[in-house]
Amino acid sequence: MLNKEDKKFLDSLDDELLISFLCMSYGTTLPIWERCSKEEYYDNVPMLDGNIITTKWLMDYSKYLFSDKEYRRVPLYRSRKGGLLDQINGLDPDDYYYEKRIGSKFALMLGSDMIEYCLTRKCMEPFFKPEN
Repeated sequence: MLNKEDKKFLDSLDDELLISFLCMSYGTTLPIWERCSKEEYYDNVPMLDGNIITTKWLMDYSKYLFSDKEYRRVPLYRSRKGGLLDQINGLDPDDYYYEKRIGSKFALMLGSDMIEYCLTRKCMEPFFKPEN
């Protein structure tokens, strides 16, 4: 439960200020990923030829960094659990799947005490409705 000082402070905020305070203090953006093909990943992400960094690669990579495209390669471990020890020991994953970022969504990262308080305020109801 919130202590008396914190509850008094939150009660003193009007609805708009409370929402602004929560968004600034506990808000974050979460990426939305969608699967893509291996070919699309390799077509859009510049790869090194061995360990040699060339000016062409630097130019391609800087274009990629400043573009709105973002891709990631996610390891798959089928024969092992793929936990931290496998990664520390340098074991390669069995396979990868590829994803591209298609957007992001805003989320509030609240603890249970803050959620309980927010449920007492009418202005916070839209934030706690389950998504369809």
